[in-house]
Amino acid sequence: MTKNALLIPGNKGQILTGQEGGNPDKYAPLVSAFEQRGFAVHAIHIDWAGAYGDWVKEASVQIDELGVDPDQTSIVGFSWGALTALGVSQKYAPQVLGLASISPHGGAGSLDRIRRDAIRRGYDPLSHTPEQVEGFEAMDIGPMALGNLATTSIVTYGSLENDILKERCREVIGLTPGVIESEIPGVGHAIEEQVYAQSLAGLVASQFQIKHA
Repeated sequence: MTKNALLIPGNKGQILTGQEGGNPDKYAPLVSAFEQRGFAVHAIHIDWAGAYGDWVKEASVQIDELGVDPDQTSIVGFSWGALTALGVSQKYAPQVLGLASISPHGGAGSLDRIRRDAIRRGYDPLSHTPEQVEGFEAMDIGPMALGNLATTSIVTYGSLENDILKERCREVIGLTPGVIESEIPGVGHAIEEQVYAQSLAGLVASQFQIKHA
């Protein structure tokens, strides 16, 4: 049977050419890394103007339409997409859930903390719609991690990523039984780097190999 990789982009991006906000070059290494390992890749489109709950609903509708076998499927999200994938995992039970560089957005006070960190590091803070603010502030990452139905969960992040993102990743790791953790050396928040894309796809593929060995 065909293995499936359902990819959810991050930070207001899209994976396919022609989609609003599309930045396919950023995700080309990840798509290629999964295709090299025999996966059929399906890009999930998200309207990032909405609230977090809308993102999860959008992704869920598209997964329903694909009609994939959960036992042959991985759902992989990057950054905001990882948050969305974690929400989707409350309904679906994919063979593998890949959470790459989980965004620290979400939870009471999280946006203020992210804003202060961005300013401290010399970056302009992200702007958010009122719907996004409401959605992020209402999130409780604990129940989300505990409600994950995936058979196997993988959390990856770059060694050069900022501390608050690493803390979010480790928070989810601490709440997820049997999780596989991977810190990818020498990269930051950069799924477009070959070393990141290949490492993530390789970890996901290895779990299918273990199951079907």
